[in-house]
Amino acid sequence: MSNPQWLTWAQKIQSIAQAGLTYGKRYEQLRHIALEIVREHTNLPADLAINLFASESGYPTPKVDVRAVVFDSDGRMLFVRETTDGLWSLPGGWSDIGAKWRFGKLGRKRDTRFVQ
Repeated sequence: MSNPQWLTWAQKIQSIAQAGLTYGKRYEQLRHIALEIVREHTNLPADLAINLFASESGYPTPKVDVRAVVFDSDGRMLFVRETTDGLWSLPGGWSDIGAKWRFGKLGRKRDTRFVQ
């Protein structure tokens, strides 16, 4: 059974707001709008709606990290330097709520290196 459209929108807004709150304080209004959407369509008391829908902190769940193994024509594996700690890892990152994964070209926004 799929969610009603209003709930999907509210979840996406909440996800964006929660991510923004993790990295900056300007997303409180988005979180409030998402919470109001849920309250309007569910008639939940404010404290219960907040507890069920907007009580998490940090990057929004599900906290799924997606990585890819990439080889070039010489059989070397691609690694990227992480901006958070400067270490090398497989290319990838957090998966956003509701994201549909497709395979395609990888961007070269971070320091990359192929190794044998």
